[in-house]
Formats: sequence, C-alpha cells, structure tokens
Amino acid sequence: GRGFTCSLLTLHSAKSTAEVMILAVQLVLLATFLVASTIEETIDHEEHTYTLKEREILEDEERSSGSEEIAEGTRDRGIWTKIEGTRLIAEPIYRSLKLDMAKEKCMELGADCQGISCTRGKKCHVVGSSSTRETRPEWDTYLKNDLSGKKDKKKKKKDKKKKKNDDDDEELECIEEGDAKGLEYRGTVSQTETGNTCAVWTDYESFYENYPDRGLGNHNYCRNPDEEDRGPWCINANRRSCCDPLWQYCEIPDC
Repeated sequence: GRGFTCSLLTLHSAKSTAEVMILAVQLVLLATFLVASTIEETIDHEEHTYTLKEREILEDEERSSGSEEIAEGTRDRGIWTKIEGTRLIAEPIYRSLKLDMAKEKCMELGADCQGISCTRGKKCHVVGSSSTRETRPEWDTYLKNDLSGKKDKKKKKKDKKKKKNDDDDEELECIEEGDAKGLEYRGTVSQTETGNTCAVWTDYESFYENYPDRGLGNHNYCRNPDEEDRGPWCINANRRSCCDPLWQYCEIPDC
C-alpha cells in the first residue's frame, strides 16, 4: 500500500544506478512480505473456520469414512448390509451404475430388488430378488434390508426399549415451560428446521461419548446435549459437501 507508493516515487526520482538497484531490492522484499502476510492470514482464517463442536463432528466423520464408499455405507446404515467379497448371481436389472444411482434404483424397485453387486472401485449392478450369493473377492454386495418385515418390527421394538433406557425419561413431543433451551426434550422430531434428516448420534462415537446422560443414543432425534441457547439440534445426515451445514437446529413447539 503506502510503502509501495513511497518506494515507487523514490525510484522514479533516483539519479544513480546504485540508488535504483537498492530501491529495486527494497521493492522485491516489500512485495515478498506482503504476499507472505496474505498467505498467513488465509491459513489462519481456514484454521479457525470451524467451532469446537463442528471439529468434533468432523473428526468422527474422518474416522468413520476412510473412503467415499465407506462414508456412503455409514449414511445408509439400517438400509443396506455390505457383504465384502461376494457377488449376487442373477441377470442384472440395471448395469454399470455408480453406487448412489444403483441404490436409488434398487429402492425404487422395492421387493423386486434384493441388492447391488459392485466390482470394487468400479461399476455396480442392480440385481433381482431371486438371486443367490457366491464368493468373489473382487466384488462387494449391498443387500437391501426389508424395512417393512417382521425383523424390522422387532428391531424397532428393541431400539425403542434401548432408547428409553438411554433417555431414562418419558418421551416429550414438545418443550416444557421452564425448559427454555430444551435440555429435557425427549421427543422424536428427527429433522432440522430446514427439512434435513438427522444423523444417528451413535454414528458419531466420540461426540456421543462426550455427553453422557443427555438423551443421546442409538436414534436420530433432536437433542441439546451441549446446551445451545436456541434449543435442540442434530447432525445433518444429508451433508454431501463441505458447503453443507454440519448441524442445524430443529423446530420443536412449546408445550
């Protein structure tokens, strides 16, 4: 800024070659200093972008997702069972799709789709309900769980029982008077105020363990374990890029 202007004016008025060379060196050093300061400020800004809570959530995501495929499996927990080193034997209904697209197609087919077979790191095939499995080390199978069957009903009862043990309190579908921050909320709202689905708390093990007896557990219901002023919140399960919010508040009525 001002240093550059002064140096340029002095350079213009310099009479000897020696003075010109000295001033040129000063200009180079000044430019180097300014660039270094800008880079340092940028790095410092990036390091302080996330709050402590957001860093805890990010650390859990990094531990649980060594690759994009593993991360996808984590988000789909409860819907898909991954069986490594196997392939479904049947004529594919859809061929050569990316994993995300194959899962969408399989869900659209409902009971007509048993699962997906993928060559590791490559394309996936959607397979019908009458297929069998064989051992193939270079393949992975994603079996679609029957979410409407008896097994799922038993699982829901088990999860509900576990949730009651975790919460150790009666479920409340609203925030009671006197509980301004919603610390005692134990309802079942499971989406953010913008409509994003909440992630299961136990999928973020380190964060979950830091807040015992705060209503967290093997569920994705909104809670306020860290006493946020605005009330209950949850981790955003729909997050797909760094631009998406890590967590958001939930919209819960007062009683």
